[in-house]
Amino acid sequence: MRHPSQGFTLIELLITIAIAATLMAIAIPSFSDWLIKTRVKGAAEEIQSTLSYARSESIKQNKETCLTITDKNSSTWQLAITANCSNSTIYRLISANEFNNAITLTIDNTSKIDKTRFTPRSQRPGFNNNDITVKTTQSMSIAGGNYQLRINLTPTGLISICSNGTSSIGGYVTCA
Repeated sequence: MRHPSQGFTLIELLITIAIAATLMAIAIPSFSDWLIKTRVKGAAEEIQSTLSYARSESIKQNKETCLTITDKNSSTWQLAITANCSNSTIYRLISANEFNNAITLTIDNTSKIDKTRFTPRSQRPGFNNNDITVKTTQSMSIAGGNYQLRINLTPTGLISICSNGTSSIGGYVTCA
């Protein structure tokens, strides 16, 4: 008496591998696109959180805190929150390394956001430009691949994220 064979034939195995390879070829570009979007969102939200932290830490410690950015307009940037606007005590440090240097931080020449200081007496940010509080919203852009988000800091201390609209990232309003 003959037993029915168990397992797969070579033809069945090859067809299964061909179908799996086709599905992966379709999914991988979509996955890499999703990964870039996630990195951009993560970086923007981390910076927004850090700015909020600087503002609250200034009030809590009753000391001035400062935001400093090194290597701006590159993919090797570092953003630090320091006490008393000196580099001696760093409360929080974010760098491009956390995002595999795939995220670029850009600040336009008119923005003074990289010199922001928070004082304990008010939640309004100041900008180290002869201690004059700037009357306009300051911003920086976070980009990865074709995706870009902008972080805005208003003169009243409101920190927000918006999408530049070129390649939209869901969940954010379009920048005005």
